[in-house]
Amino acid sequence: MTILQIRNGISAKLDGLYPDIPVYGEEVAQGMERPAFFIIAKSSSGTKELNRRQRAGAEFEIQYFPSESASQNSELYTVGDALYELFRYVDTEDGVLRVKGARYEVKEGILYFYLSFVWFSLIGADDVPQVTDINMEVSNG
Repeated sequence: MTILQIRNGISAKLDGLYPDIPVYGEEVAQGMERPAFFIIAKSSSGTKELNRRQRAGAEFEIQYFPSESASQNSELYTVGDALYELFRYVDTEDGVLRVKGARYEVKEGILYFYLSFVWFSLIGADDVPQVTDINMEVSNG
């Protein structure tokens, strides 16, 4: 599972619910059309667990910029609530990833929606030699 795969899964979900609103995943030059979504990978982490297991995590921020004509925050709260329903899980190339946490806030006319994920993976599963034969010598001493 990679950050790019998760970001692509988030983008696909947004495209499915809001097909007419552009979704940006990279820095956008000034003059971006509104309304628009912007996806930012805020942080990622990894911790080695028992044996070959690794616990990984990532946090994303989705910013929603409403249309210029939107005069009240009601549109932002409506979109925020819809994103809660949308992001229970995210489909990626490596499988389905459940959302661990979600929250949002509205500041200065922009919706900031935060998602966090945690998943486990195996480290170096192909590199570990397998035991095929064991020779044992037993002696009664």
